[in-house]
Amino acid sequence: MKRLTILAALVCGSFGSVHAAGMEGSYRVEGRNVDGSTYAGKAVISVTSKTECRITWTLADGSSSAGKCIQRGRSFASAFRLGKESGLALYEQQPDGSLQGTWNTNDTVGQEVLTPMR
Repeated sequence: MKRLTILAALVCGSFGSVHAAGMEGSYRVEGRNVDGSTYAGKAVISVTSKTECRITWTLADGSSSAGKCIQRGRSFASAFRLGKESGLALYEQQPDGSLQGTWNTNDTVGQEVLTPMR
């Protein structure tokens, strides 16, 4: 369950106009749960309108989650639902294009890195 919670994570951000096209694409997911366990998988960011995007996570264990997101500058935020839980993920884009983030659900916090798949 903690892996699913982590899956739902994404971005560090200020809100405003979205320029998610610069972050659109597929990413390798590497995360760490609050208990120290790790998880891996894939995330896909898709632009859905001028002001919004969508992110989906699929972990190596077959679990998945999805959220709505917005981006401003190098910061990116996503509200997501994982089963009956909702959460927030915050990421900041790094110079290499990866997104380093923190997520939170049910008072649980984890960390995640999304690395572009090229």
